[in-house]
Amino acid sequence: MQLNANARAVQRQFLRYLEPFMVVVGTVGPFVMVPQLTKLYLTHSHHAEGFSLTTWVLYTILAAVWFAYCAYQKKPAIYVGNGLYTLLNAAMVVGIILHAGVTY
Repeated sequence: MQLNANARAVQRQFLRYLEPFMVVVGTVGPFVMVPQLTKLYLTHSHHAEGFSLTTWVLYTILAAVWFAYCAYQKKPAIYVGNGLYTLLNAAMVVGIILHAGVTY
C-alpha cells in the first residue's frame, strides 16, 4: 500500500507543475497561426482563393466546442488554447471572406 501512496504523491507533484506548463503551451500554440494571418491580411491577400473556407469554418467550430466543453470542465490548460484558436480561426474565416468571398 505504501508504494501506491508514494506513486500518487509523485503524480500529484508532477501534475502541479504540468498544469501551468500546459497553460503556457496552450496559450503560445495558437500563435503559430500569426504568419498565416499576416500573409492573408497584409502581404498575400490576393491568394485568399487558395484557402478552403469550409476547412477554416470547421476548425473554428471545433475549437469553439472544445473551448466550451473545457471551460465547463474548468480545464484551463485546454480552454485557454482553444479559446485563442477559436478567435484566430475566426480571423482566418473573416479574412478569406473579405479577400475571396464566400467560397468552399
